[in-house]
Amino acid sequence: MSDYDDLSAPTSLSPFERQTLALQHQILSHLDEAEADYHRRMQEVLTQGFTSEYGNVFSPYSELPYDDCRLLHDILDMFRVMKASIGELNEAERDALLADHKYALFFQGFDGNDAREGKMASYIDYLQATDRWTDLTEDVKAADGGNSHSLMLGRYQAMLGVFRPIWKEAVRGGGRALLTAGQLRQIAESRG
Repeated sequence: MSDYDDLSAPTSLSPFERQTLALQHQILSHLDEAEADYHRRMQEVLTQGFTSEYGNVFSPYSELPYDDCRLLHDILDMFRVMKASIGELNEAERDALLADHKYALFFQGFDGNDAREGKMASYIDYLQATDRWTDLTEDVKAADGGNSHSLMLGRYQAMLGVFRPIWKEAVRGGGRALLTAGQLRQIAESRG
């Protein structure tokens, strides 16, 4: 369990709190067949008082810090701009660029097995369910429903480091700002 998992987990619960939560998980194990095993495990954690496992009980309630929300918005905006820019390239430029950098230029999701990235993936689901960044819905679906199965945040942050100054310059002139094939290649190559 990472430090990120522990952000909202208590290190101790009173017997009353443990019993109350364990009974709730017992009831949920009968009501929610798809999650019955999870609820039985959480019931055992609480009944037995396995304090090092409390992070698993409380992880659905951990917060995604504001800075991570803003970072995610920036990542989604970057992919939105890149997708629109790719769509405006001529066929030869687009084909050449995608031949070398297809996976770097389209959103690949976040690692669902990582606490921080998994929380970001859940936030994307929420954002799209509330009609935001829906132009990336197909990319999220293509990326195994948004689960990259490998850590991506560091790669996206490297790309943002290159994207931000390029984008700042692109929007300086006003109008509909798009990126060139060369700029897109620069961003893709920064992914590592």
